[in-house]
Amino acid sequence: DRSVLAVKIVDEFDSDVTIKGKVNTITGSPDINVVNEWEIANNSHKVITTLTGLNLTPSGEDDANSNGFVEYHLDLLQNSLSKGMDICNTAKIYFSFSDGTFDEAMITNTVCSEVADILGIINNTQTPYYLNDLNIGPNPISNFITLENNSNKKYHIAVVNALGQELNSIDLNGYSKTVLDVKNLNTGLYTIYVDGIFAKKLVLTR
Repeated sequence: DRSVLAVKIVDEFDSDVTIKGKVNTITGSPDINVVNEWEIANNSHKVITTLTGLNLTPSGEDDANSNGFVEYHLDLLQNSLSKGMDICNTAKIYFSFSDGTFDEAMITNTVCSEVADILGIINNTQTPYYLNDLNIGPNPISNFITLENNSNKKYHIAVVNALGQELNSIDLNGYSKTVLDVKNLNTGLYTIYVDGIFAKKLVLTR
């Protein structure tokens, strides 16, 4: 087994998804160098991502550090998504074990997700000033989200994924502290809503 030095991902998105051009990529480590390209043509919407600066050990030597993830945040044309719409994509993943040379692609399964209610588009990762009495963390998270309410207000906390689907929720009483179990969630970026209003973005890693 050899260590992986670079990865190239060719992600073929559903033709119904119209990308305007801006692509933000979140990875499992801030030390990874990321270069994005995109190809937009009839019935072809590809995002090509090259990740360098890696040193992924073989899973047989270190299973935990041999894993990673890539999450895309795409700038889509307005009204290109609608509730109930299925979005499908397939990726080809190329591994490089020596600089500049990539092995034959590993093709993933085609995965489809249904669009739920679109709650809004948020770019801020910080807690708004009007929720200064509410502490949400840590960030990144792994298995639990710690919620601390330093006011007499009662809050409803919801965890929402990138498709706007509510995956977990809890009611938080005034002057209380609790933890929300997210061990069943996949790694990636999640948005926290408080009483239906954006509060914070959290990255889930393991």
